[in-house]
Amino acid sequence: MNSRTLNHLSFHVSKGVFLTCASCLLLCASLYGQLAPAAGTTASEDPIQSLLGNGKIKHVVIIMKENRSFDHYFGKFPNAAGATMGLTSTGQSIPLWRAPDVMFHDAGHTWEAAITANDGGKLDWFDLTAGGNQNGDFEAYTQMTPDDIPNYWTYAQTFVLADHTFQSTNSPTFSNHMYVISAGGEGTITIPSNPHGKAETWGCDATQGTVVSQMDAGGAIFNVRPCFDPQTMADTMNAKSMTWKYYAPGAVPGYGLSAFDYIRHIRYSSYWKSNVVNPNQFDTDAAKGELPEVSWVVTGTGAEHPPGSTCLGENWTVDKINAIMQGPIDQWNSTVIFLTWDDFGGFYDHIPPQPVDKFGLGFRVPMIIISPYALASHISSTTYEFSSMLKFIERAYGLPALTQRDNSASDMSDSFNFNQTPLPPLVLKQRPCPVAGTTEAHYGNVVVNKSRVLPITITNYATQGKLVFGTISATGDFAYIPGGTGGTCKPELAPGVSCTLKVQFTPSAVGPRTGTLTVNDSDQSSPQEVSLFGTGTYGDLPVLYPGMVFSRTNIGSSAKQNVKFTNTGPTALTISQIQTLGQFSQTNTCGTLLTPGSSCDITVTFTPTGTGNIRGNLVIWDSDPASPHTGRLTGVGTAVDQQPGQLFLAAPVGQTSKPKNVTVTNTSNAPLYLPSVWIGLPFAQTNDCPTQLQPGAKCTITVTFTPKKTGQVNGSLSINDADLTSPQVVTLVGTGT
Repeated sequence: MNSRTLNHLSFHVSKGVFLTCASCLLLCASLYGQLAPAAGTTASEDPIQSLLGNGKIKHVVIIMKENRSFDHYFGKFPNAAGATMGLTSTGQSIPLWRAPDVMFHDAGHTWEAAITANDGGKLDWFDLTAGGNQNGDFEAYTQMTPDDIPNYWTYAQTFVLADHTFQSTNSPTFSNHMYVISAGGEGTITIPSNPHGKAETWGCDATQGTVVSQMDAGGAIFNVRPCFDPQTMADTMNAKSMTWKYYAPGAVPGYGLSAFDYIRHIRYSSYWKSNVVNPNQFDTDAAKGELPEVSWVVTGTGAEHPPGSTCLGENWTVDKINAIMQGPIDQWNSTVIFLTWDDFGGFYDHIPPQPVDKFGLGFRVPMIIISPYALASHISSTTYEFSSMLKFIERAYGLPALTQRDNSASDMSDSFNFNQTPLPPLVLKQRPCPVAGTTEAHYGNVVVNKSRVLPITITNYATQGKLVFGTISATGDFAYIPGGTGGTCKPELAPGVSCTLKVQFTPSAVGPRTGTLTVNDSDQSSPQEVSLFGTGTYGDLPVLYPGMVFSRTNIGSSAKQNVKFTNTGPTALTISQIQTLGQFSQTNTCGTLLTPGSSCDITVTFTPTGTGNIRGNLVIWDSDPASPHTGRLTGVGTAVDQQPGQLFLAAPVGQTSKPKNVTVTNTSNAPLYLPSVWIGLPFAQTNDCPTQLQPGAKCTITVTFTPKKTGQVNGSLSINDADLTSPQVVTLVGTGT
């Protein structure tokens, strides 16, 4: 391979995303098929335009919320393709428990999480994703009831609920928001990250050092700045002097959903100020009947991203839809609203997504189609993705396709009847949000006479007046922990503020244990009640979340860790099976009978056959009522062994140091695609690495350092390859003398 510097890379950070090799092989079709512009036809040449209103549609509004799967929101919806039970990694089918309004934590919804949860189409590893099951809470296996999202259910019952809408890519938020404006994700597979911590902003406004991971046609992964130049729907509309606006909060710290900030030629043009505006402007434009032909609407605080309040998010959405419904009637009579969510959020869904290219489709997400011409009380089971909304716009307005994705997507015409009497506006009331963030709290398995604490969120949603706490109590084996050792709640809670109450579970016996937390306060909904669930066990497997974590291990090598399993009870435990799931194995000294008070040793071995972040489970089936006992397993597999991991070089100013070598070895039994090596000044490199490094083969990268001044300079060498831990990084330390 020729020595070269990649122009689109100016820095490297270590990545927090890992993938499975199986997923790469499964989905490794030709890259960027969806990025290559397709020769689309215009609606004026297309007889199907007659199905899309023949000019009746003058306003399309896309409202994009965050991180919920279809089964999580609408699994109970009558006659829809929903589920109320979910499969776990242990092969059990468990009920989806009632989701909190304020989730206890976020669940994994990265590319790696999507591939893990899918498990080759078996859809049974949602509990093994990051946050999918923390210490037995099985938060990935939750779903809302009609009482939890009543207005969303009312929209779905009145207009169209699309129960086969899939996120466009397995990637999380960043990539999917790009699909909504450009029918492609530029090959990105992560959200932006920064070596100094969480990326405060995304897109072209991202702080220095922020990168997003991008996969090329051969599967090699690069870190690039999250600022791109694809053709967007805005560009094709601009070419025809059509109107559009993107309603989103500005580039503020912690916020990254303003998708046109990802598009260089929009961000640095006059359109950034004239067409990318605050969401509050949407209410004004709708009330005046001044909506553009296409609107995209997103938010921050009301986005519904866990652990954020679903109720607050629903109220925000109702406010925006009411603004249209209460505006001029001729505007409503010419509008289509697409309400959808950007990715599955890590929540269980039982319909396997069908791959259409290397990146997707991803999991199902909710979509509600609201329009005077939407089929009343209809469920559409046609396959939609985010590019389908762009296809609808193209057919309705006579625009060309942007990519192969929107060119081949459904135009969504099956959800409309433009000859029907227009459905009337449906103005809904915003609802009071629950003071207690959840109706249920699940503690999982806890050893008898030991304890686990969960925080229960309490929020004062009033705009004025403090929330005053009265008595707080818990029943059964549960106890409220007051005072300084408890949560963050004080005797009074200011308007718009949240705090946490800490509730402890200490089982007194084995088996299911239940209780109730009762919070008396000054809110008119008082008392707040939370049902508490936990299971007492005598089997002590101390592999708590995040469980056993194995460091980076080469294919062809193994790593081992030990754990003790203890019978803390007064009677013997009968062990029927000990198993591991994933690329792990185990040996043990447990036998079939574990006497009271005794322990046995379990040795878990990680032997990766794939690369990236690899999940698994240690499962013990026994006679304890809490069986099976499980312990999470996580390891990082790699086919690339680069030695050493750090180089120290020194030279007088203006002179070049003695060269030092990095040896790269492919430890796998398959060729490794290795398209480039990158290094930044004042370091330089040459190498003899081929584009395809054969199994067991080695190549050498020679590094030199030419200082421009005295003192220490830090840098990095990036090896960009198709290993799912790419780019591989060697730390460089140069000293000028």
